[in-house]
Amino acid sequence: MKKKRSVFSVIIIALVVVIMPLYMLGFGLYQWGHTLTNREITQSMYTRSTFFMNTLENEIRRIKQVHQECLNDDDLYYYANASSIMTVQERVKNLLAIQKRLNMVYDSSIYIADVILWMPQLPHMISTQRGVDPMKEDWEGLLQELVYDSASTLIEHEGELYLCAAYPANPRFSDIPPTYILAIRLSSEKIAEEMLGFNMYPESGTLFQLSGKDFRLLVGNDIGLDKKTADSFQDEKASGRMTFTRTLTSLSGDKFLAIRIPSAYLNGELYTYVPTEILYGELEHYRLLFILFTVIAGVLVGTYFWFTNRILNRPVKRLVAALTQVERMQLDVKIEHEGNDEFSYLYEAFNQMVASLENMMEINVRQRTLTQEADLRQLQAQINPHFLHNSFFILYRMAKDEDYENITKFLTYLSDYYRYITRNAKMEVELRAEDGHARSYMQIQLVRFRKRLSADFEPLPEAYAGLMVPRLILQPLLENAFGHGLRDVVEGGFLHVWYEPDEAAGMLRVQVEDNGPGLTPEEKAALERKLDTQPHSETERTGIINIHQRVRARFGDGCGLSISTPPGGGVRFTLTLSLQASSQQPRS
Repeated sequence: MKKKRSVFSVIIIALVVVIMPLYMLGFGLYQWGHTLTNREITQSMYTRSTFFMNTLENEIRRIKQVHQECLNDDDLYYYANASSIMTVQERVKNLLAIQKRLNMVYDSSIYIADVILWMPQLPHMISTQRGVDPMKEDWEGLLQELVYDSASTLIEHEGELYLCAAYPANPRFSDIPPTYILAIRLSSEKIAEEMLGFNMYPESGTLFQLSGKDFRLLVGNDIGLDKKTADSFQDEKASGRMTFTRTLTSLSGDKFLAIRIPSAYLNGELYTYVPTEILYGELEHYRLLFILFTVIAGVLVGTYFWFTNRILNRPVKRLVAALTQVERMQLDVKIEHEGNDEFSYLYEAFNQMVASLENMMEINVRQRTLTQEADLRQLQAQINPHFLHNSFFILYRMAKDEDYENITKFLTYLSDYYRYITRNAKMEVELRAEDGHARSYMQIQLVRFRKRLSADFEPLPEAYAGLMVPRLILQPLLENAFGHGLRDVVEGGFLHVWYEPDEAAGMLRVQVEDNGPGLTPEEKAALERKLDTQPHSETERTGIINIHQRVRARFGDGCGLSISTPPGGGVRFTLTLSLQASSQQPRS
């Protein structure tokens, strides 16, 4: 059976089908805008960070170029090799020229904090900040360390960055000591000032550090981006990515969007981080607005569902429930509607229909009862006059033969028979009464046909003796067997009657079987068609058809007569009665 779908569910599904695409479109636009804005913010941070890193790399390259040019200066070479044979005036003049040259290097970039020249054969060093200063032991060791570690572009020492070179170059791979060493100390303050321009938002910060070194230059908010945390960015190096963006959590629990810009030339990284609360603050407002919109839309849709359920679904359900009661023949139902709409008209029409139906059913039941009574009276009036004539003839023969004992029995059977069929007070009787009447009839017929017929009428089980059944449903079956089934049997005719209970199905079957010539297939089919068809005339409501119709009217369509042909020949009529009627009271 196909499952029913309510109108309310169809309306809900239709509304969802219409609303959901629009809502999903709005959600998609919101997500697209959020993603686009996030991408633009990230791209802006990346662009500024990359610009700074490229600018720093280019500036360091230019400083190294100036550094190299200064390293090959003739005044430096001459002073380093001929200072021992110079006069005082020549030495002073040459030192002034060297200082001028160093100052030119110093002035070439704002990132240069000091330019230092050291000649190992001389006991002093020349600096743009200190001038000619006696060489200290710590400076001598420092310069030699910087020179021999000059494979890196930037060299870190005690929190400062240096560019160092020696003449001749690459003293690490030669046994010849350097003639002089030129070191440039970079200004961390100036680099920090440039980095400070990245901190456009409060609580943001910028960090520059050398890979594998202890040098860290931090500007702005310190979120605890220690070396270990910064090194976690290095996981992306294996994938070949030059940049990496991730969200970091500070020591205080705040979240930051961080961008890493590596520099292979400087062997370092630049980290820029901005609080996500500030960065996405405007987006957060839109997200809250979208959530508010979703909540309001949900409330409106829920209100619509509630209102639709109240004005449409509940009245429809009330009407369906009332129709279901009517379908179950419960006609004491009446529905009311408070509004003045179409349901008010439907409810009023339904109440009128139920009232009319109840009235029609009452009339129909009354007419049906009258019809059944008329059928019963007609059946009683149709007692074959020959049966009465033959009964008197049997009595005449018995009296002539002076068989007084059998006359007494026969008159008892005949008296019980006519007393039963002439009683019109009740339409239904107990099955034991119907069984006794059928036995009286059978005994009368056995006296009449004792030379050619016999019968076996098995006892009625006591458990079913009180079952209420319509009157005159067994005797016509026996009459049919004697008058049709066994009519042409000359000798050996046999009639068998027995009861078959079926507790599982709640039925009691009465079997009436004869061993007569039986029915042809055509006769059997014609009789079955008559049993399955409502009678169209008074003449059809007689005999076994009358029994079938009355039993079905009393117990339902599952009951009544059925016909079968036993293997040994003859005809078997099965009368099926419902055991559920055993608890019902007889009808007058």
